Amino acid sequence: MTPEEFYKEIGADYQTALSRMMGNQGLLARMLKKFENDRNYEALEKAMEENDYEGIFAAAHTLKGVAGKKTAMCRAFFSRYGRHIGM
Repeated sequence: MTPEEFYKEIGADYQTALSRMMGNQGLLARMLKKFENDRNYEALEKAMEENDYEGIFAAAHTLKGVAGKKTAMCRAFFSRYGRHIGM
């Protein structure tokens, strides 16, 4: 599944996500892979299966922080080095 297909399937805005990665499709795909391997996602799934609302909140909050940190790191990288790599 491509990142664009993934975003369509979950009903999210692919173009916005892509713009946050400075239009770099490969980077967006790599970032999505990082979430796939993140143990916090497993914790969220488990909490949802068990109707553990406190666990759902905790795991979702952690994932939100991880997402923000990864996005900020990408933005910092591209703002610093983007002009050198043609971005």
